[in-house]
Amino acid sequence: MDSDLRNTPGTRFRLWPGLWMPGVILGIGILVSVALANTLARTIADLGLEAYHARHQALVATIAARLQHTPGQQLPASLTSALATDLPEGLQLRIDTLARHTKQAVLELGNVDEPRDSEALRTELTLPGRHWMVTTTPSAGWIDRASNPARWQILTAGAGISVLAALLMLVACRRLAIRNARIRQQQAQLDRDQQQITNLQVEKSVLRHALNDSEARSRDLVRLGGAVIAELDHQGRIGFVSAQIADVLGRAPSDLTDQPFEQLVSEQDRSRFRESLDSARSEEDLTRTDLVLIGAEDTRPVRVCLRLKPIKDPVHGITGFRLSATPD
Repeated sequence: MDSDLRNTPGTRFRLWPGLWMPGVILGIGILVSVALANTLARTIADLGLEAYHARHQALVATIAARLQHTPGQQLPASLTSALATDLPEGLQLRIDTLARHTKQAVLELGNVDEPRDSEALRTELTLPGRHWMVTTTPSAGWIDRASNPARWQILTAGAGISVLAALLMLVACRRLAIRNARIRQQQAQLDRDQQQITNLQVEKSVLRHALNDSEARSRDLVRLGGAVIAELDHQGRIGFVSAQIADVLGRAPSDLTDQPFEQLVSEQDRSRFRESLDSARSEEDLTRTDLVLIGAEDTRPVRVCLRLKPIKDPVHGITGFRLSATPD
């Protein structure tokens, strides 16, 4: 296909049609992918935040349930162990007492590298003999641990689909360029053919006019010369005879069609006429002889100078004769 495109006139230095469409598809696809990825990531992050709130409430409920009938200010070791086991990674738990002013926490579990203090949840817990503040603090990536991979997956899939669609559109533009180039080439060839036809028509008109002029000139020359002009077939029958035959012999040209020309020759000269035919046929050249022609009953015999020229066909040989009879 590359060779077709290179060999097609008009495509090497011409931009492909519709090249803006792959760019638009690619740009819109990436923008839509980014918008969709951000929207879905925010939705997943909100769900993660709700899950964090539910986990915080579950921890508070667990602590309250375990300490409901347990007196004292300290946490039982079994509860501490259970909280350490149930506390997910990326979440920090801190329990402070509100009964006295102290900075030492009753319980602190979980090690968070980048705590997100803005998302920390605090719940005041009041139990028999206890007045505590339960605080949970998530890490920076705990809430977004599901939204970030989803964002990149959507971006990757959307960008891939957009690039694929742009490439397909680019291929379509390339094929359109090849088709347009071939159409231009065919149109150019059609214009050349049309111009050639026009030139041939003009030439044909000129040749027809020249042929008509030549025919009129030949007809005028025959009339001005006064000679009888005729065409005979290979057997000597008349196929055409000029109108001068009426002036010379008093015979109408239409009455002589398909008649042997020998009938117009006097009996004493007919053998000479046959010899002239045979000589013209054998020598394939012009022959000349003097004869006497006879016409209608009310006309006098006319002595003429008869010239015979054979008509030769490359395939069939001698096919007829042309003659002129000039009165002396």
